[in-house]
Amino acid sequence: MILIHGDCGSGKSAVLRALESAPPADFRAAYVPVPTLDFSGIARWCLDRLGIDATQDPVVALRAATKRMRLVLLIDDADRLPLDAALAVRHLERDSEGAVALVAACGSDQLENPSIVALGAAEAAIAVVLGKSEEAAAAVRDRLSPARAPVAPVATARLTRREPAPVPPRAPRAAA
Repeated sequence: MILIHGDCGSGKSAVLRALESAPPADFRAAYVPVPTLDFSGIARWCLDRLGIDATQDPVVALRAATKRMRLVLLIDDADRLPLDAALAVRHLERDSEGAVALVAACGSDQLENPSIVALGAAEAAIAVVLGKSEEAAAAVRDRLSPARAPVAPVATARLTRREPAPVPPRAPRAAA
């Protein structure tokens, strides 16, 4: 997962739209600007954006489609996702064995939002949007490249790895 965050008007949505119009190599892109949908609605939206006519359950159809193609799922205002939809998106990404990449955007003040946390923000490569959206989109494309080459520094985007907080050890159980 790549999480793009920044202040209002910093260009997060523009980065997602740039990625939709020129997705990373070997990926098809689905931009989700209406994150208030449930997971079935998100799946239906993605299938429509990909030009896939689904006569069956949209979730089943999306999972089947990701067996045939690589998908970068671009979710704007991801902090507005219903929690169950955020969890389902995270499972789709994890279960896809690399066929689904998730790029989500939210305000910098939403990093602790339950939906952002559920998407996997603690393990995400973080992209903070600082300037021109096309250069930031290029940095995200590089991050999603199959070789996973290190991202070259870009004046307008900074990609960093956010380390998860350490988990405290469990206390030993008392003998019964």
